Amino acid sequence: METSPYYQKARYYGKTEASFFMGDHNLEQNFPIVKLDGANVQMNNRLEFYLEESLYSVVFHHPYTSAYKWLQSILYYQEKQAFEEDGVLL
Repeated sequence: METSPYYQKARYYGKTEASFFMGDHNLEQNFPIVKLDGANVQMNNRLEFYLEESLYSVVFHHPYTSAYKWLQSILYYQEKQAFEEDGVLL
């Protein structure tokens, strides 16, 4: 299992992708929200999720950035997509 580097900044692109920026090099990585699995919050400032078979850990260093809000946004969009495709709530 591979873990990604930590990220300091994050951006949500409307409906399909979340984009995180790596702290030291400011490299951008996009994640398709519907493919994220096992999303959860650790220690209030760390958002973790799996994409395919890799574990990603996103750390928010700014005290006003909420990992929980990100988690809720991801779960909301995944549920909305499932309902639109299958007519079934998760």
